[in-house]
Amino acid sequence: MKVGVNGRFYGAELSGVQRFARETAARLFSRVDDVVLFLPADVAPPEGLDERVRVVRGRLRGRVWEHVELPWRARAERCDVVLNLANVGPVFGGPHVVVIHDVLAVTNPEWFSRKFATWYRFVQARSARRAARVATVSDWARGELVRVFGLDPERVGIALQGIEPFDRPASAEAIRLARRRWALPDTYLLTVAGGDPRKNLRFLLEVLARWRGMRGVAPPLIVVGGERQAVHGSVSGRDAAAGGYGEAEIRAAGDVRFLGRVSDEDLRALYTAATVFCFPSLAEGFGRPPLEAMACGTPAVVAPYGPAREVVEGAALIVDLQPTRWVEAIERLIESPEERRALAEAGRRHALRFRWDATADAVLALCREVALGGRGEPPVVVPMPPDASALAVAARPEAADPDVVPLASVRVARRRLHGVLPGPGFRRARSAHDSAAVPEPAAGEHEALEEE
Repeated sequence: MKVGVNGRFYGAELSGVQRFARETAARLFSRVDDVVLFLPADVAPPEGLDERVRVVRGRLRGRVWEHVELPWRARAERCDVVLNLANVGPVFGGPHVVVIHDVLAVTNPEWFSRKFATWYRFVQARSARRAARVATVSDWARGELVRVFGLDPERVGIALQGIEPFDRPASAEAIRLARRRWALPDTYLLTVAGGDPRKNLRFLLEVLARWRGMRGVAPPLIVVGGERQAVHGSVSGRDAAAGGYGEAEIRAAGDVRFLGRVSDEDLRALYTAATVFCFPSLAEGFGRPPLEAMACGTPAVVAPYGPAREVVEGAALIVDLQPTRWVEAIERLIESPEERRALAEAGRRHALRFRWDATADAVLALCREVALGGRGEPPVVVPMPPDASALAVAARPEAADPDVVPLASVRVARRRLHGVLPGPGFRRARSAHDSAAVPEPAAGEHEALEEE
């Protein structure tokens, strides 16, 4: 099996989607004997790339490369499948496997800049519908893909996310340095929010304001994460006119500190030293930050967003978005070391079950199914290992059609799977809707935020 990987994500700023792509790709490269990494002209290959990986640099950049040159390059390399790990893929060529974390830019465009939401509404639907298989990160996200884009549920597989490099607490020395660097108090709350409105930082500020009104003083809040104007534009979380928060809300909440973007090492220290991790998000495709905090030994309080129960139920507190209920839940954890310790231990055991190895196995299973032209049973959810030492292995059945000979008849299998192979230059009839003018987003808008 020859797998092509769309490596455009290597040129993007690290966020949740990019971490998924990088961690998964790194493990795929060691699992596939024949793999080609396709890169735009302005993106360099990652450091330490497996020497077995063939790198093909393009002449074009950005979206033009992705939608025009990449399909041509993949066909010239005779790839059996092209893997797209960062929310969208080319609308030509193939066969493609596309990983889509969520469809929030389509269902909730108010959280994104108009240009970004318009582009995603255009390209994400076409990527999903043209893909031979689609992977997503939770059963809830799978349901949304089926509902919003009308996909056949049998074409959508699930690849749960991993938590590395946040799979262990920070050292005592790292915590000491973090406390000194940011003058951290002994007790503080932590959240990952930045400028994403759906992270719902305004609600957390309301919780602290209510806490001060009830108790006179509230614990300090540390906020990690930077704004991404290319994705969210004027609907930044700090834009009060767009439902965000302003200086008045910050003052009412008391001691609130914004640290911006921090390194992985610093974030691990902040996770480990925090008393409680708070995540009042309105919507997530998966929701990785609570798992990261839990793996570092810190209990988490989260909102009941779509996949919350699927991902953290029984290992974190899931509390409705009512300020008084959040005050009571967090206060109880702060004042009861035994309850906090018990929840932290349960959370760490649970979080350590999520590994990028299992993610890579699930994605590779879909690629293998497409490459072999399999039309057997639908993709399955990769079972979670019973403990941190076990690895979930995704087993895929062989092609059900006895006429399909693995690898030797890939082109014939593609005709059965897609109807017809793409013609020279990937020309196809275009509808008037396809030809509609769609604004091209600026550089850096490629991947929607999925800070999990």
